[in-house]
Amino acid sequence: MIDLHMHSRYSEGGEFTPSELVGECAKKGIRMMSVTDHNCAKANKEAAEAAVKMGLLFPVETVLCKDGIPSNGRDD
Repeated sequence: MIDLHMHSRYSEGGEFTPSELVGECAKKGIRMMSVTDHNCAKANKEAAEAAVKMGLLFPVETVLCKDGIPSNGRDD
């Protein structure tokens, strides 16, 4: 099973830490997952490390936006 759209506690409405979210996925048989927190990539490192330990695939792509416009992450 695959779920590529879920939120950690770093997004409004997310209830689990990134590691807890990975654990919940493992319990439910989800083998590939991705965290799609709103305007935040804070969960990615912790979730990726937990996914490796639990044998899950965790593809990551981060798009930074400023005022709704894709950004290179710099203020210039």
